[in-house]
Amino acid sequence: MAQGLLERMHQLLERNTDGTLTDQERGQLEGLVEMAQFAQILATAVQGTAR
Repeated sequence: MAQGLLERMHQLLERNTDGTLTDQERGQLEGLVEMAQFAQILATAVQGTAR
């Protein structure tokens, strides 16, 4: 993920921990987490084909 997206995800995670996340931010956080999970799946798949 791009550095800016990772930074935003970390900001939202901190706000979530603090209990100050809005509904809109919660939706954004969920989307960013899904993107991060998908990126990890792709990275794993690429590593598997590189062997």
